[in-house]
Parts: sequence; C-alpha cells; structure tokens
Amino acid sequence: MMARPQSHSLVTRKVLVADDSLPGLLAVKAMLEAEGIICDTANDGSSALAKAQHERYDALLLDEHMPGLQGSAICVALRGESGPNQHAMIISLSGEQGSGHRAVMDAAGFDAMLAKPVSKLALVSVLSESGDSESSIKGDDIAGFVDDEALLDVAVHRDMQEQFDPATVARLFGLFIDELSVLSARLSTAIDHNSETEVMAVAHILKNSAELYGAKRLSCLARYINETPPSGREQIIELAEQLLAVCHETRQKVQVELL
Repeated sequence: MMARPQSHSLVTRKVLVADDSLPGLLAVKAMLEAEGIICDTANDGSSALAKAQHERYDALLLDEHMPGLQGSAICVALRGESGPNQHAMIISLSGEQGSGHRAVMDAAGFDAMLAKPVSKLALVSVLSESGDSESSIKGDDIAGFVDDEALLDVAVHRDMQEQFDPATVARLFGLFIDELSVLSARLSTAIDHNSETEVMAVAHILKNSAELYGAKRLSCLARYINETPPSGREQIIELAEQLLAVCHETRQKVQVELL
C-alpha cells in the first residue's frame, strides 16, 4: 500500500461520503455533521471520482458497490494520480466481510474499512485513528432467518433521537420509507420476471439499510438471502416474496409508530 506522509486525526474538517443508498448516505452525513465536520456527498461512483479529483478532502468514505464505479476503482484512480486526494485518508464502506475482500481493499489503497451499517462510534474511531481499523470490520454471523425476529427495534429510533434533532430523525426515517417503496417495486418486478440477479441486488441494499434503521426482521432475511444464496430459481423467488411482504410490514409499522 502507498505510504501517506501525514497523520490523520479528528481535526478532520471536510469529508466526502459516497453511497448509492440515500438513507445510509444521509445517516452517515448526519453523524459527521454532529461532530462539526463539513460533509460533501455523492450517490454514484462517477460523481464521487469527479468531486475527489477537483476538491481536497481530509477523508473520503466510499461505498464499494455503486453505479458507475466501485469504491475500490475510485481509490485506485486517486492513489495513482497526483491530485488533491492522492494522500488523503480513504475508507471503504462495505457490507462484505472476510479476508479475501480485505485483501482486495488493501490492494486498492484504502487506509481502513468500516462495516455497514456504520455506527457513529466506529466512524469517529476510524477517523481519529483511536481504534484499530481491523476491529471495525465486524460481520454478524448469520445462522439463518429467524421468524420471531423483531419487526422494528425502537431502541434504534431512541438512539437516533439522542444523537440528532427531531427534524433530522424524521427526515432520515422518511427517506428509509421512500427507499422501501422503491425497493419493493424493484422486488415486485424481479418476481414477475424471475430475475435472481435483481433479487440479490435488492437484498444487498436492504441488509445494510434495514439494520441501520432497526428493521431487524427485514435485515435478517435480506442478509440471509444475500450471504447464503438459495439454490434454484424457485427457492429464491419464494424468498423474494417473503422479503417483499416484510418490506410492506416494516414500512407500515414505521409510518404508524415512528412518524
């Protein structure tokens, strides 16, 4: 990995966050702004690279799976050119775990990785380098989908209320509801067209954003589908129908109980 000359600390004042999941993107933005950090955002890889090539940032947080360019491709490009962020702290945001994935991120030139969904504690820790970046990569061991998993963990909502003002909390959960509507429509289309690829893509998004907002049952099922791929089209479509039903239940519960 390329050596970076300066040390990093939480004197960080300007950060670029790139993620194609709007609820996840804005949650991280709110966490950073609560620490007094100026936060710029991008929701696809191409716009993230364009911003990073023209604007200097103290740190960049890049989702790995984005339209346009992957986070690792952006990191490789920035490390390989004499631009304003060649030596900046660059952090990978990823729901993937394992030594193989870690090796790919190291080879791309990342300074650290943060497991999605991102917690404020882990975020502040890695930006201040007060913690070991290796310890930030904590994947849940998924034994399987548990039917009695709580539909909604209200403690997550309470935690957000302690961190952010009421308007910000309402906006974030409103965006989560909007994302559920969009992803439900994608799931319906995938089921109609027997598209395994699209089901897996939606599950990948949901496993992180649902956990971030305390939608435990939805997150658990999405993670099960994404990390333990079903064998055969019939089984994956059956699970997609279950995922769609839980999306609808979760959306309704958030609207009734939290907004």
